[in-house]
Amino acid sequence: MMRLFVCIVDLDESWQRFRQPNPNPNRDRIMADRNSTPDAAYSEALRRIEDCRKGENCTQLDLSALQLSVVPPEVSQLTALTHLNISFNQLDALPSEIGQLTDLTHLDLTVNSLTMLPAEIGKLVRLTFLAVSSNMLTELPWEIGGLSKLTTLKIGGNWITELPPKIIARLFELELFDVRRNRLTELPRELCSLTNLKTLDVGNNQLRELPRELGNLTNLKTLNVGNNLLSSFPPEIGKLTALSKLDLQRSGLTLFPPAILQLTQLEYLGLADNQLTGLPPEIGRLDSMRTLDLDGNRIDRLPPEICRLTALRCLRLCRNELTSFPHEILRLNWLK
Repeated sequence: MMRLFVCIVDLDESWQRFRQPNPNPNRDRIMADRNSTPDAAYSEALRRIEDCRKGENCTQLDLSALQLSVVPPEVSQLTALTHLNISFNQLDALPSEIGQLTDLTHLDLTVNSLTMLPAEIGKLVRLTFLAVSSNMLTELPWEIGGLSKLTTLKIGGNWITELPPKIIARLFELELFDVRRNRLTELPRELCSLTNLKTLDVGNNQLRELPRELGNLTNLKTLNVGNNLLSSFPPEIGKLTALSKLDLQRSGLTLFPPAILQLTQLEYLGLADNQLTGLPPEIGRLDSMRTLDLDGNRIDRLPPEICRLTALRCLRLCRNELTSFPHEILRLNWLK
């Protein structure tokens, strides 16, 4: 049975994580559950390193959530490692020996206290996945530009104020770029040359405008630009015809961006907490839409054409100025 919800309902878990303002809600719980002393944590890390060294074909090492403040330099002996997870610790620096792990393809440094990355990280030229989210970085090291095989780069939740164009332009294999929850005021045009991008998350920054060249990213499927200081939306966004998820919540919009009407593959459209007063009749073109979030606007009426969204399963309209709904809604089968 298909139903329409006109208030808060749960989206699938993956999209909730996409909108979650704090991507690491379990950090305090994980840390609180650890009763080991720093010495015990270091000893445990050494034990895992030794077990990996003795094991046959050991290519993965998990040192996460140990309360480590220092990475044992012995990790550099594990030159066959392809996956290294040091997330959820208390690191404020990485040892230069990290550069000896030249077979690494995955490096997870999420949730630490890193203020910088060592230059030796540039030696990890086989990396395809690098996560440094929720640290204290203020800038990207130039050496990251040499990691040309990266397909996933997660640097959200830091204090980064700019994306150096010369670094970004060299990451031409990127498919997922997460830079949300930083202090960016603009996006470099060079970002728009990364035509392999499928997911771009620049939400929760201080962006006042988006580059028109963003329309060049025709392989994008997920775009989050919500929680910024935007007042308009470039028409070139209409070229992103592969988009299935678009989040524009809390973007200061007063008018529905016409470019969105060209995105006929959209399944999720987030426009919550803006200042929209209505929707255009052409909204009915977006017949792939499954979730339309309009919470917290100033909408006083819905166009009858909204009833053409026959794939719609979730319509959020809380905190608006609606006094009635189009009669046509009552005749739609998916309301039953």
